[in-house]
Amino acid sequence: MNDVSRANPSTRVGALECAIIVPTLNEQGNVAALIADLDTALAGRRFEIIFVDDWSSDGTAALVQSIAEQRSDVRLIRRYGRSGLSSAVVEGMLSTTAPVLAVIDADRQHDERVLPSLVDFVASGRADLAVGTRYSGEGSTGDWAKDRVLASRLATRLAHLLLPIKLSDPMSGFFAVSRKAFEDALPQMSTTGFKVLLDIVASSPNPLKIEERPYQFRARLSGESKLDAGVMIDYLLLLADKFLRRFAPSRLILFGAVGLTGVAVHLSLLRFGLDLLLLPFAR
Repeated sequence: MNDVSRANPSTRVGALECAIIVPTLNEQGNVAALIADLDTALAGRRFEIIFVDDWSSDGTAALVQSIAEQRSDVRLIRRYGRSGLSSAVVEGMLSTTAPVLAVIDADRQHDERVLPSLVDFVASGRADLAVGTRYSGEGSTGDWAKDRVLASRLATRLAHLLLPIKLSDPMSGFFAVSRKAFEDALPQMSTTGFKVLLDIVASSPNPLKIEERPYQFRARLSGESKLDAGVMIDYLLLLADKFLRRFAPSRLILFGAVGLTGVAVHLSLLRFGLDLLLLPFAR
């Protein structure tokens, strides 16, 4: 805590170069170390770190607030009654004026040393979107169990089959995007679930210039993983939404699906009454 506040770069002058969005849920043990990591990786740059906390119960928000009181480049957004990584990232991005918007997990499993190159790709105009990838070049998933690697590969393959995207790691949560590319995609974004990168790419009205940088996924040192069956369900729903939207508005498809469900129930009951209970049609 003291080391973080002593490293206060609040005297930086000039316009922001980038904002780092950090969604949090019970990551108190990682906050100070992550800020120190980002200070080192982005030394000499004008940036701010925006923590978007979904009402953590372990003191995460209180710790960020105490640091933010001493550092003008650390900010906190607290959310109550709302949850989800994608919507948290969107709120964080909309709260800043920085031209380059980067996302990194609070658990320190992303390699922050890759972050400057992602920001530079976007800031220079060479890319609209720069992604840290585990599935290209020297990238790796670290010490993941075989079943987790298989699930991630399957999810990646499914995205490539259903959507016209050019990403080696569409499940990545480590990337930088230009403000313009983000705002252009925002009206069509689902902003639900955990895979905001895929949401941005699939929602963009124009093809994006994309660059990738490999990195090695680290082991979590503090806190607990948020990965569960719900995350995969959210991912599948996002894929379905983006795939079906190419053929018709998603609201129309949802309306039709609800109607078809009602028809199926009605016909099933009718069949049961006529064939099994031998009731007359009028009855």
